[in-house]
Amino acid sequence: MKTHNSLICHTPGGGCSAIYAPDGRRLSKPLPETQEGLVYADLDKKLIIGARMLVNSCGHYSRQDIGVDARERKHVDYQGAPDLKSEKSDTASEVNSD
Repeated sequence: MKTHNSLICHTPGGGCSAIYAPDGRRLSKPLPETQEGLVYADLDKKLIIGARMLVNSCGHYSRQDIGVDARERKHVDYQGAPDLKSEKSDTASEVNSD
């Protein structure tokens, strides 16, 4: 079937529809791009739960922009904090002197 007056979609087709299981396996033969039709199947909804336990691509963790706090923060300034290296050497000398 040709649609000669169309500028973009002058030849129908290209869908290549098929049915996929929740784990990604193809369950049906693909519908050729030149064939018009419907592809349908009965689905065991229990299989979806198992697949979602492994990966939920629609969950909040698939959106990295939500979990990032891009606000500018001040750096921590340790002025006046004790020097840990000198404390360790002092402790070691006390243990050795006993």
